[in-house]
Amino acid sequence: CRSRCKAPRQTPPPPPQAAAAAAVASDGAASTPMASATAAADDAPATSGAPTRYLLYDARFGVGFAAQTEVFFVALEVVSELNRALLPRCSDAARADSATCLKWTLVLPPWCSVVHWYNEDAGRGLPWRSFFRVQASEAVIEFEEYVRRIGAPSVDSLVLPFRAGSSGKIDGFSWAPSAGLQSCKGPAEAGGQVLPQQSAGGVVFSGYCDAELRASELKCLSLPRPSALTLSEALATLGGGVRSVALKHLDALGLHEPHGALARQHHQVLRPAKTWRLLGDTFINETLGVLPYLGVHLRRNEYVLGRASTTPTAAAAAAKINFMLKELGLEQAFVATDGRQEFKDVLRAKVRAPLYYFAPDDGAEVPDHQGHEDVAVLRILAMSQHFIGSEFSAYSAAVSRERLRLKAPAVSGEVFCEDLADLGPAERCPARS
Repeated sequence: CRSRCKAPRQTPPPPPQAAAAAAVASDGAASTPMASATAAADDAPATSGAPTRYLLYDARFGVGFAAQTEVFFVALEVVSELNRALLPRCSDAARADSATCLKWTLVLPPWCSVVHWYNEDAGRGLPWRSFFRVQASEAVIEFEEYVRRIGAPSVDSLVLPFRAGSSGKIDGFSWAPSAGLQSCKGPAEAGGQVLPQQSAGGVVFSGYCDAELRASELKCLSLPRPSALTLSEALATLGGGVRSVALKHLDALGLHEPHGALARQHHQVLRPAKTWRLLGDTFINETLGVLPYLGVHLRRNEYVLGRASTTPTAAAAAAKINFMLKELGLEQAFVATDGRQEFKDVLRAKVRAPLYYFAPDDGAEVPDHQGHEDVAVLRILAMSQHFIGSEFSAYSAAVSRERLRLKAPAVSGEVFCEDLADLGPAERCPARS
């Protein structure tokens, strides 16, 4: 059986990955795969009604779903640094209630237009709880909750951070050679998404959301050696009168990395939302028969041209999958790929074992929203006996981090080797950090 044959319905002992996941109490299974939308409420970030200051942020359009989770880790670390800096100077009870001693709360940007997502009404946006359960030690709220508290989608100060050590100019804005916060000099009508588009209503926010963000002031921030610490130190100079700050295009500083220190430090904060976790588990139970399987994430799309040497052909990928199945003693594979149908058909024909995609023909109940599908597939890949991903892929890195959180039994960071067809299928390559 080499195509869409389902795994035999046996009653084997649970594979190690299932036992590991069962040990995570919050990842417990439920009886229905497509749990109602009310389950998302269980995944809502913790909120607090205490007086606070707010840090908002977003990423440039074109930053993918998984990469935006890495930007979140950066923002979370900035808030942590801001709050840590309060401890030594705000321990005195006389100063604890002053404006400069208010703790910071992170505001999550809504998910609006995201590259590779082709959903309708993208501008309305979806909250993070629709995708993840956020469990952070710092206070974290959704953007909609922030608007409810403030009364409008507005901030006191919008800051444009730059990795720069000299004077520069982008899309009509300019900044001086000196580091630190300074007034931005440039026309308000500067276009494009390198710097935010502006209109009479405000600034484009978080992937062209319908609600633009208004700001009382616009600042440029030049950081010769950017880090979460230097960024927090610069923001701290704004003073207590500034109660809300938005970091526009935080990803532009290049602090987010798939296998970087911040991703390793904070990856356990994000957990797949219950609805999509259960949907992935249902596919594992019904299509894969709760039997061990090889998990594969294989990027194609723009990688075929931009990263050709690390993007194997169907033949080379199939040879690698066949080798790993034999070496690991596995009898089935689950593949997630954005390759065209022709590529999928060739790959399936060349793999000498049942190969499954997250597709209706293979028994998948596919959500209407691509982002929800991405989370369900992440769950399936994370639960595999062994995983191999794509080099430089933020999504593959997210799967590896989830496998670490679940204490998966095998190495989580293996990727398809560069020039795989020349090296041969036996070659093993770790992801480069």
